Amino acid sequence: MDKDKPSKSKSLDEQIKEAELKRIRSESAKFDAEKAEIEKRTNQKKLFGIPIYQTIVGGLAAGLFIVGFSWTFLMPVLNKDAQIASKQSKLQDIENRLERARLDSSNRILAVQKAELERQVQLITARLDSSNQRRQAELAAARKALASEKAKSQSNQSRVQELTAQVSTLQQDITQAEAEKQEIRRIAKSPYLSAEAVAAMLKEKNYFCREGVPWSNSSGAGLDNKFKFIGDGEVVRDGATGCIWQRHGSTGALVLANALAYVDSMNQVTYAGLSNWRLPTLEEAMSLVEPRKNGKGLHINASFDQTQKWIWTSDEASAGTPWIVSFFHGRCYRDEASGGNFVRAVGGRKVMNVVYSPPKQ
Repeated sequence: MDKDKPSKSKSLDEQIKEAELKRIRSESAKFDAEKAEIEKRTNQKKLFGIPIYQTIVGGLAAGLFIVGFSWTFLMPVLNKDAQIASKQSKLQDIENRLERARLDSSNRILAVQKAELERQVQLITARLDSSNQRRQAELAAARKALASEKAKSQSNQSRVQELTAQVSTLQQDITQAEAEKQEIRRIAKSPYLSAEAVAAMLKEKNYFCREGVPWSNSSGAGLDNKFKFIGDGEVVRDGATGCIWQRHGSTGALVLANALAYVDSMNQVTYAGLSNWRLPTLEEAMSLVEPRKNGKGLHINASFDQTQKWIWTSDEASAGTPWIVSFFHGRCYRDEASGGNFVRAVGGRKVMNVVYSPPKQ
């Protein structure tokens, strides 16, 4: 029976070691033959007192020993490096999925804002078209009256001048209305709300915005709100704007993605009987800001929960930079989507039957 043949019961490592040992023995026999040849040719020449062939044989034997050592002990280390590389790859994959989830959230916000913006553009365009039609009719009537007056009497110069001025004014109004339409269409191409647009909105609505920001309107008187509690008092309706507000809001500050999830959960449970809750626009949220602080030091009616010192809005100054309203400072800011702000949701136009007056401040 061949003694070098490995037994079936031996492990793979033992078989490898025996094969390596067999190879080393074969190499050792070759070295012995080479040693004899070297001794014969060099006639026992020595290096530092040691025969040269012994030095060569010793070096080769050490090299074979190092190869065997590396195979036995370094392979586990290489396998460990491979495992670490695999875990790093999995970690990178998780980070990529988190990034995709954040981008999906941003795209969803933009889609909602775009739909709302398109709706507002349609309403404003329809209003301007109606106004233009009315002014065109007035212009035609004025021209007709002017022609009639000129035909009746050239002596009635004052009337002619008055009608001419009226025609000129109406023509200017129509030109300005057309310019406003073009500007609205230009703004509608972007889903973002610029600082200039915010300043114009605050001035037009006479909303209060404390100094300290370029778009401030510290002389604004604020809206004369008409607050009334609805149902059990969990929501408040503003008769001045028609908005239905969540009275309390979130109990803690949330990043924007979690704020949107909070509003979705309100709709899922039909909070206060409504299923169309959403984040307010900047214009809607600023309608709550009052020039004077209440007893809790906030620029908002005391009927509301005072926990929500600053709240998210659905408007953005740029991608990933939403507008927020601070009742603590009495003004609006730009913030990052990763910032922490509270939620005070606004509902649709549905109004319940039972209405209570808010308590006196």
